[in-house]
Amino acid sequence: MVMEKLEKSEKGTTLNMLVDCSSTGEKIYGVLQDEGYDVKMVRIKESEWAIKAKK
Repeated sequence: MVMEKLEKSEKGTTLNMLVDCSSTGEKIYGVLQDEGYDVKMVRIKESEWAIKAKK
C-alpha cells in the first residue's frame, strides 16, 4: 500500500506514516530506501515510530 501510494504520487510528494512495531518500521524503511526514496524514521514513543518518505 505504501509503495502504491508513492508510485502514483508526483515527484516531491511526502508520505508520513506511524507504525507501532519496530520490525515493521525497519522493513518499510529498508524497502523505501532500497527503492531510492528519501526516508527518515524517528522513534516518538516507547513503541511508536514515525516514518517520512519523500519521492
